[in-house]
Amino acid sequence: MLGEELVKHAHKIYKLDYTILRISNIYGPDYKRGINAMIKTGIDEKKIYINDRMRFKNFIYVDDVIELLDTIINDNNSTNQIFNICSNDTLSLEDIAKKISTHLKSDIGFEFLPGNELETDYRPSLKKSNRFGYHAKISFDEGLSNTIKWQLNHQKSQKVK
Repeated sequence: MLGEELVKHAHKIYKLDYTILRISNIYGPDYKRGINAMIKTGIDEKKIYINDRMRFKNFIYVDDVIELLDTIINDNNSTNQIFNICSNDTLSLEDIAKKISTHLKSDIGFEFLPGNELETDYRPSLKKSNRFGYHAKISFDEGLSNTIKWQLNHQKSQKVK
């Protein structure tokens, strides 16, 4: 938030144009954290570790992020605006683990760990982005399926080497 305030202050004082993008939790092929880490441990260990099972987070597929960034950067109306780059997919971490287990068609155990007390649920508003015509196109289930397929193929190719 401090960074955003500094940017807006620079705009006010020096008339510098800006576009601030608040990007949600990105997932997709070849990403090492978050959902991808859950998928990998689900495959490797038949277990998914869940920090704070009822914490809600918003997720957006990497291809949607790239498309939305391109759209916003090339839209003159986005100047001096703040946009949430997110999707309609706000899910609990437990729901995500269950979806991973279903996609993997495997009996996967869940280990629940305490969450970070400083984190809060993240349910960003899409109102402004939607008014500008920015929409994520890939559903969570489609993106999760793509990510799991990539992870399985990647692990197979790593074993061959």
